Amino acid sequence: MTDFRDQDLTGARFENVSLRRASRRIVDLSGAQLRSVMLHGTRMRGVELCDVDIYGELQHVVINGVDIAPLVEAELNRRMPDRAKCVPATATGSGSVGDPGAAVGGHGRASENVPGGRAASPQGGMGTPAVRRT
Repeated sequence: MTDFRDQDLTGARFENVSLRRASRRIVDLSGAQLRSVMLHGTRMRGVELCDVDIYGELQHVVINGVDIAPLVEAELNRRMPDRAKCVPATATGSGSVGDPGAAVGGHGRASENVPGGRAASPQGGMGTPAVRRT
Protein backbone atom coordinates (compact mmCIF):
# COMPACT_ATOMS: atom_id res chain seq x y z
CA MET A 1 0.00 0.00 0.00
CA THR A 2 1.22 3.49 -0.88
CA ASP A 3 1.00 6.28 1.72
CA PHE A 4 0.49 9.87 0.62
CA ARG A 5 1.15 12.18 3.57
CA ASP A 6 1.57 15.95 3.49
CA GLN A 7 1.60 16.02 -0.32
CA ASP A 8 0.07 18.56 -2.67
CA LEU A 9 -1.66 16.76 -5.55
CA THR A 10 -3.37 19.92 -6.85
CA GLY A 11 -4.35 19.42 -10.48
CA ALA A 12 -3.62 15.67 -10.41
CA ARG A 13 -5.83 13.55 -12.65
CA PHE A 14 -7.08 10.15 -11.57
CA GLU A 15 -8.74 8.16 -14.35
CA ASN A 16 -9.84 4.52 -14.16
CA VAL A 17 -8.31 4.28 -10.67
CA SER A 18 -9.53 2.12 -7.80
CA LEU A 19 -9.38 3.73 -4.38
CA ARG A 20 -11.46 1.02 -2.71
CA ARG A 21 -11.02 0.81 1.03
CA ALA A 22 -8.61 3.76 0.86
CA SER A 23 -8.63 5.97 3.92
CA ARG A 24 -8.73 9.72 3.44
CA ARG A 25 -8.31 12.06 6.39
CA ILE A 26 -7.93 15.84 6.38
CA VAL A 27 -8.31 16.00 2.60
CA ASP A 28 -9.33 19.10 0.66
CA LEU A 29 -11.45 18.22 -2.38
CA SER A 30 -12.59 21.82 -2.98
CA GLY A 31 -13.34 22.36 -6.64
CA ALA A 32 -13.00 18.65 -7.45
CA GLN A 33 -14.94 17.34 -10.45
CA LEU A 34 -16.18 13.81 -9.78
CA ARG A 35 -17.79 11.97 -12.69
CA SER A 36 -18.91 8.34 -12.84
CA VAL A 37 -17.84 7.86 -9.23
CA MET A 38 -19.17 4.99 -7.12
CA LEU A 39 -19.49 5.76 -3.43
CA HIS A 40 -21.29 2.57 -2.35
CA GLY A 41 -20.95 1.97 1.39
CA THR A 42 -19.00 5.20 1.89
CA ARG A 43 -18.99 6.74 5.37
CA MET A 44 -18.17 10.41 5.72
CA ARG A 45 -17.70 12.05 9.11
CA GLY A 46 -16.80 15.66 9.87
CA VAL A 47 -17.58 16.61 6.27
CA GLU A 48 -18.37 20.10 5.03
CA LEU A 49 -20.66 20.17 1.98
CA CYS A 50 -20.99 23.77 0.82
CA ASP A 51 -22.03 24.83 -2.68
CA VAL A 52 -22.20 21.17 -3.77
CA ASP A 53 -24.10 20.18 -6.92
CA ILE A 54 -25.03 16.49 -7.17
CA TYR A 55 -26.70 14.73 -10.11
CA GLY A 56 -26.83 10.97 -9.74
CA GLU A 57 -28.60 7.93 -8.40
CA LEU A 58 -29.61 8.33 -4.77
CA GLN A 59 -30.48 5.31 -2.66
CA HIS A 60 -30.24 5.25 1.12
CA VAL A 61 -28.33 8.55 1.27
CA VAL A 62 -28.36 9.54 4.93
CA ILE A 63 -27.32 13.05 5.95
CA ASN A 64 -27.23 13.81 9.66
CA GLY A 65 -29.48 10.81 10.31
CA VAL A 66 -32.07 11.65 7.62
CA ASP A 67 -32.47 9.53 4.46
CA ILE A 68 -32.77 12.26 1.82
CA ALA A 69 -33.34 10.00 -1.22
CA PRO A 70 -37.15 9.83 -0.76
CA LEU A 71 -37.25 13.58 -0.14
CA VAL A 72 -35.38 14.29 -3.38
CA GLU A 73 -37.62 11.85 -5.28
CA ALA A 74 -40.76 13.53 -3.92
CA GLU A 75 -39.47 17.00 -4.83
CA LEU A 76 -38.56 15.92 -8.38
CA ASN A 77 -42.03 14.35 -8.77
CA ARG A 78 -43.61 17.59 -7.49
CA ARG A 79 -41.64 19.65 -10.01
CA MET A 80 -42.34 17.22 -12.87
CA PRO A 81 -45.72 15.54 -12.20
CA ASP A 82 -45.46 13.19 -15.21
CA ARG A 83 -42.05 11.94 -14.06
CA ALA A 84 -43.44 9.21 -11.80
CA LYS A 85 -45.36 7.74 -14.77
CA CYS A 86 -42.14 7.13 -16.72
CA VAL A 87 -40.88 4.15 -14.72
CA PRO A 88 -39.19 1.56 -16.96
CA ALA A 89 -40.43 -2.00 -16.46
CA THR A 90 -36.88 -3.35 -16.80
CA ALA A 91 -33.39 -2.18 -15.98
CA THR A 92 -32.74 -1.53 -19.68
CA GLY A 93 -35.76 0.72 -19.91
CA SER A 94 -37.67 -1.46 -22.38
CA GLY A 95 -41.34 -1.68 -21.67
CA SER A 96 -41.44 1.78 -20.07
CA VAL A 97 -44.78 3.37 -19.48
CA GLY A 98 -45.50 6.51 -21.47
CA ASP A 99 -43.25 8.72 -23.55
CA PRO A 100 -39.79 9.21 -21.98
CA GLY A 101 -39.96 12.87 -22.95
CA ALA A 102 -43.30 13.31 -21.17
CA ALA A 103 -41.63 13.81 -17.80
CA VAL A 104 -40.05 16.99 -19.08
CA GLY A 105 -42.96 18.60 -20.82
CA GLY A 106 -43.39 16.15 -23.68
CA HIS A 107 -40.77 17.65 -25.96
CA GLY A 108 -37.39 16.14 -26.73
CA ARG A 109 -35.39 13.67 -24.72
CA ALA A 110 -35.56 13.81 -20.95
CA SER A 111 -31.82 14.54 -20.75
CA GLU A 112 -32.18 17.68 -22.88
CA ASN A 113 -34.21 19.42 -20.19
CA VAL A 114 -32.31 18.45 -17.06
CA PRO A 115 -29.32 20.51 -15.86
CA GLY A 116 -26.10 18.87 -16.99
CA GLY A 117 -27.90 16.89 -19.71
CA ARG A 118 -28.67 13.93 -17.45
CA ALA A 119 -31.98 12.12 -17.65
CA ALA A 120 -33.97 12.01 -14.45
CA SER A 121 -34.47 8.53 -13.08
CA PRO A 122 -37.71 7.68 -11.29
CA GLN A 123 -35.81 6.62 -8.17
CA GLY A 124 -34.79 10.12 -7.23
CA GLY A 125 -31.39 10.05 -8.87
CA MET A 126 -30.40 11.24 -12.26
CA GLY A 127 -28.49 9.72 -15.11
CA THR A 128 -28.94 5.98 -14.62
CA PRO A 129 -31.60 3.51 -15.73
CA ALA A 130 -34.07 2.75 -13.00
CA VAL A 131 -36.23 -0.20 -12.10
CA ARG A 132 -39.42 -0.12 -10.11
CA ARG A 133 -38.84 -0.73 -6.41
CA THR A 134 -41.01 -3.32 -4.67
